[in-house]
Amino acid sequence: MANLFTNEEIAIYKGAIDDMHDTFARDIVVWGQAAETITIPEPDINDDYDYAYGGSAGQRVGSQSTIVYTPTSKTIKARIKYIDKQEKEYGLAIESAQNKINVTTSSNLVRIKVKQADVTTVENATKITIDNVDFEIVTAPHIQGIIGTDYYTYYLFSLI
Repeated sequence: MANLFTNEEIAIYKGAIDDMHDTFARDIVVWGQAAETITIPEPDINDDYDYAYGGSAGQRVGSQSTIVYTPTSKTIKARIKYIDKQEKEYGLAIESAQNKINVTTSSNLVRIKVKQADVTTVENATKITIDNVDFEIVTAPHIQGIIGTDYYTYYLFSLI
């Protein structure tokens, strides 16, 4: 079966789409699960001393392990589109049967397009920060592209 496009035409098309993405993409911060660091203090050398002053042998007096949660984030590039009131009212924002959402005119809905390389990062996100506003993902990824699967679209609702 003959291809509609030659390999050279496909390469030119993909190059133009990549250039457009690089031109219009902005930084977004994708937040993942916080990293947990547990610090256990060194055992006391003199267990007899602890035992004499309120502890039992082998138990540390006044020392506790600490748990510190460190937020993890990664900055990626995405094309961002704020869905306007008209698109919400006429249901033009989301048409995919698998991604049905109750879109109201009072909610802040955003569409982002990310490169295929960033899909795993976005899938593991607990929240996404765009223009200093936090959002949550409300749809499964939708593959974008006529010739390839180079970009993925997500819809996000603001958390405020």
